[in-house]
Formats: sequence, C-alpha cells, structure tokens
Amino acid sequence: MRLTIAGRHTRSSPDAEALPEAAARVAKAVIWSATSFISRFDGDERLARELVALFLVECPRMMAAVREGVHNGTADDVRRAAHTLKGSMSNFTDLAPVTTAFALEQQGAAGRLTDAAATLVQLEREMEDLLAEMRQFNGT
Repeated sequence: MRLTIAGRHTRSSPDAEALPEAAARVAKAVIWSATSFISRFDGDERLARELVALFLVECPRMMAAVREGVHNGTADDVRRAAHTLKGSMSNFTDLAPVTTAFALEQQGAAGRLTDAAATLVQLEREMEDLLAEMRQFNGT
C-alpha cells in the first residue's frame, strides 16, 4: 500500500553504507510526531487518523513479506518487500525505520543478504516504536 499525499516533497535517500549506523543513532529518538503529521494536512486530524488506521491495517502484511524474503534468502523478494514498506512508511516519517527498510532494500538489490537478518532485527525494533506511537495516537 502506498499512500499518496498531495504536496509532499520527496527526500533524497541516504547513503546505503551509512544506514545501519545512522539507524542505530536515531533508533531511540522520536520517529513520528502526531502533531507534525496532522499539520501536514492543515490540522485535519480526522484525515490523519484515517491514514494512520490504514497503515496499521496494512503494516503487518508488509512486515510479513519482508520477514519471508529474509527467511527464504530471496534477494529480489527482500528488495521488493522492503521497498513497499519503505514507501508506505515514508508518508509518515523519513527517519528510522524508513532508513532501515532502505538498507534492506539496498541489500536485496545488491544480492547481498549476509546482514539482512541483523537489519531485520533493527527494523523490527524500530517498527515496534513507530506502531506504538501510531496506536497511541489512534487510541487502539
């Protein structure tokens, strides 16, 4: 699922080599702000909550696809699943876990999955934090 939000500027992707280190530095930082997210919609909290609700429904399927690709060692599946997850998350944040999903995507694209399991562990931790913040915002 890719949420398209009018007027959103695309940010350039960070260097794939620096991603695991960068992700570790921001892992405990605030990775999502409901207030900032709402402000992107001129204060339309209802729309923001609907978008978060959609992401919360779709996220488990996207994460399962990433896990499956890493577990099976299929580089192209990892690339595709991480790309899909990254794209969806980038509507909400450009910090971790987006940077970590990008690292997985690049590992898959390069056909080098030796670090994929460790990167997935990092992604799982970051996703827990992001989803907790989103659930708190949506009251679920």
